Amino acid sequence: GEILEDEQAAHRLVQGIHDAMSAQGWPVTTSIGLVTYVAAPASAAEMLSRADRLMYAVKAAGRNQVRQEVVGQA
Repeated sequence: GEILEDEQAAHRLVQGIHDAMSAQGWPVTTSIGLVTYVAAPASAAEMLSRADRLMYAVKAAGRNQVRQEVVGQA
């Protein structure tokens, strides 16, 4: 469904950035923390905080990756 498509799009974005940066010889990595809410979050700050934590978890795990969290899924 839509959740899987979001994660696939994020992986394509990471690969596209990697390819473009490598073509220029630039050592750039991309880490994406993707949070999908089943229902709207309590605040934008909560949403950004969760995504930020995920991004740093990706960086710690090796970079050039995507980590997704689904909030409110049964």
